[in-house]
Amino acid sequence: MIGTAEPGTPQGAMGKWGRAKATLQVTQWFGTVPDFIITIDAEWWLQASDAEACALGNFARRRASAPSPFLLTPTQDHSNTSRSLCQF
Repeated sequence: MIGTAEPGTPQGAMGKWGRAKATLQVTQWFGTVPDFIITIDAEWWLQASDAEACALGNFARRRASAPSPFLLTPTQDHSNTSRSLCQF
């Protein structure tokens, strides 16, 4: 498995406190609870081409049913080593 796409709100069987703790953690990470969270295997991400990385992002977004008129496309600027090579 290369990655997952799941709702941003905590899922699964957990009590009131567990859900609140999970929501707090997600909010601390992202500043808000996103509609969905995409998690991608770091080893794969580092070796993937720009086109492969963007294709996976588009696939995950479609699987999460994220309403967006935009597609991820590779950028031409490869100076950023943090691999934000996809743009909307």
